[in-house]
Amino acid sequence: MNSGLPLTLAAILSATTSFAQSQSEVAVRKALVSRSFRNVHSSVQGGVAVLTGTVELYGAKIRADQQVSRVPGIRAIRDDIRVAAPAVSDHHLQMEIQNTIAYNSFESLDHLPVATQRISVQVHHGVVTLDGREASPQLAAIAVYTVANTVGVTDLIDNIQRKPGSLPIANWPDGATGVSTLP
Repeated sequence: MNSGLPLTLAAILSATTSFAQSQSEVAVRKALVSRSFRNVHSSVQGGVAVLTGTVELYGAKIRADQQVSRVPGIRAIRDDIRVAAPAVSDHHLQMEIQNTIAYNSFESLDHLPVATQRISVQVHHGVVTLDGREASPQLAAIAVYTVANTVGVTDLIDNIQRKPGSLPIANWPDGATGVSTLP
């Protein structure tokens, strides 16, 4: 009579785990309901969300991770999302990013900080590397945000050295659509 009890407990635990996983998958799909994520696919296995597919902007890839990280029961994310950006020459991309950082800095900070000249931008096959020392946490955030939302960028390597109080990329506001949403 007792020999059936462990089997029943195992079946209940298996059903509970399966139900929780199913709930997590539904919650992840709901978190990714946005036009930006229309080509992103997800699955959940053991609390790990696996994201695949494509997005148009690098910033959308970051926001997908943010959205999914808030789903209860998700312990880790494996992000295999590719940025399907149109081909843009590295030189053009570099010039556009440098000019946009300067413009956004002026618009957000009401002046063009001299420090913008200390942020270097290198581009190689759509991968942007930001380097430099930055006194202003806001300017560093503007630089990263600008890169992430520039068409043609496929990845970002952020090597800007920041002072305490910077806004890391993982803490961008939800639904951020412009630099004006930065603190």
